[in-house]
Amino acid sequence: MNVPLPVSTKLRFSIATYIALAIAFIYSLCMTWNGIISREWETHAVLFALGLLISYDVCHKIYVRPTGPQGVQDSIAAWSVLILFFLLALAPLNIDVSWCQCWCLWLLLIAPLWFSSGRRVALFASIPLFMFCVFIPMHNEIMLAVSHPLRIIATATSGLILRLLGFKVSNTLTVLKLDNVDLSITDACSGIQQFEALLLLGYILAKRQQKLLVWRIVHYSFCIPSVILANTIRLVLVVILYRWPVGEAVMYSGWHEGLGYFQVLLAVMIMWAAGALLSYASKPLRGNENEG
Repeated sequence: MNVPLPVSTKLRFSIATYIALAIAFIYSLCMTWNGIISREWETHAVLFALGLLISYDVCHKIYVRPTGPQGVQDSIAAWSVLILFFLLALAPLNIDVSWCQCWCLWLLLIAPLWFSSGRRVALFASIPLFMFCVFIPMHNEIMLAVSHPLRIIATATSGLILRLLGFKVSNTLTVLKLDNVDLSITDACSGIQQFEALLLLGYILAKRQQKLLVWRIVHYSFCIPSVILANTIRLVLVVILYRWPVGEAVMYSGWHEGLGYFQVLLAVMIMWAAGALLSYASKPLRGNENEG
């Protein structure tokens, strides 16, 4: 029979996680303060909301079932992480100082957490710590690196679909070539802004639609395919509307923004449909587990 732990014991086992997350949150806030007070504050608001939501879920798991270090293995692992921190901080690596600083803080917070609370807590807490220490402070650089592959994939897939529909279209890298016009897929058209929003919405959908952690992870991994598919459909519609009946007006603000909102809704619908299919597919597995 499992005896419920008193609140004081749960807090004692969880306090290290709360302190580490508070330090990471303050660091992230300081690193992105100029962006928060700028016109592009929505992106930072979405990412901070995602980080806080993940932090809440992680803290709840740790509080409900607190654990401590499991002997020598966790001590060795904690010291190994700390050694890795010193190597990264002191080694003359040819990387940006901000990148090095972010990764070093992430390692520096995980090491004592692993030593004091054990492997389970450290692995769970490493996700929101990564959000606040690395992903949010460096999200511009990360999204810039992700944007180019998304543009190439969206250009190639939309070009293939258009050719199957009978359009005379060719594509080179991020350019769709029609008879009398070349459509360049820029960063704004790569779907990266929708991807940032879908990171939050997808997390909420995965949490609501899936019961088991493994299926939540699988469902959440559909964020990138959902954005690519939605962006491909949007690009196909742009070409179709450009040919008939809208014409060049489809390239300008009204139609362009409208199709952008359509892409967000479509990506969310694809994400929801993927979650529904995963829920349906996992039911027999859950039933077999219950029978066993």
